[in-house]
Amino acid sequence: MNAPVTKLDWRYSQPDAVAAEWEETRRALESAELFWISTVRADGRPHVTPVVTDEDTLRRLAKAWATKWEGRWQFTVRDGCFQHGPGVPDNSMIHPE
Repeated sequence: MNAPVTKLDWRYSQPDAVAAEWEETRRALESAELFWISTVRADGRPHVTPVVTDEDTLRRLAKAWATKWEGRWQFTVRDGCFQHGPGVPDNSMIHPE
């Protein structure tokens, strides 16, 4: 995978601000307990979208979260949704949209 390009939009930054390198951002996300990721459209407007419902993508996310939180946050994927791990009733689906 190519590393994302990090750059600042002058409209939302201080004049002397410097964009963080991708590796610094990646480390911050890996060590953060909670986080939101958003992007900016080509015209500079902020853009936030729900997680895609592709089951392969959701499984990769579930695996990454289980690793990140040392198994404390377990999800399985079924019908394009996350489902809580053991001990949670089957009707407790978490839809990514």
